[in-house]
Amino acid sequence: MALRSLSIEQQRKIARLLNTWIGKVTWEILVERIYTDLGIETTRQTLDTYSSVRNPYAEAKLRARSKGMSLQDIAKYTKSDVTLIEQNKKLEAEVKGLEKKVDEQLIFIKAVVSEAGDNPLLMGMLTDLKRKLSKK
Repeated sequence: MALRSLSIEQQRKIARLLNTWIGKVTWEILVERIYTDLGIETTRQTLDTYSSVRNPYAEAKLRARSKGMSLQDIAKYTKSDVTLIEQNKKLEAEVKGLEKKVDEQLIFIKAVVSEAGDNPLLMGMLTDLKRKLSKK
């Protein structure tokens, strides 16, 4: 059973969804996406009665037309797809940060080895440390 009315908060969530919409939008697709993404069960007739939903819907349709996008051009995203994409972006950012850290550490190690070449005590200490680490 669809909701007969939407709270202001629900209207805002739906408007946010429409403001970030990519691709073709129809009332049917919107109703389905509202249910899967927001957990709100409603109908197109109910949605059309709210100008706070109707106006962003019209803007989303206009954006889709002006960019020439169709449902065939864009993969249909489900909530799990979006979650995976967000996870992937976070992991990519983490990898970049770790790569930068590794590069900094390699620069430091090269500087220490270079200094050790001129300092026999430092070279002895590094050799001892290398032996201890290789035993583990």
